[in-house]
Amino acid sequence: MRLTALAQALLIAAMVWVVLARAGVILTGGSRRARRLVWGVVGFSAVSLLLNLVTPSAGERALWAPVAAALLVTSTVVASAAPKTGHRG
Repeated sequence: MRLTALAQALLIAAMVWVVLARAGVILTGGSRRARRLVWGVVGFSAVSLLLNLVTPSAGERALWAPVAAALLVTSTVVASAAPKTGHRG
């Protein structure tokens, strides 16, 4: 179980990096790779929402379905936004 938790933590960290890179927060000027990978984050978020809506656990539906919905909406907004250009400052 610890290895599974570690794998999940690494996956979440990678998704955070992709979304932040796509938003231009950690890589100014955007990244071509992040523009493609962010759609994987959107897809993962959509699957996560679906699975959290159909789970037999009422607690999971009540807590994690709204979280998954928020992740789906925010990752879609970032993925759909025009690429950032120029230098921040």
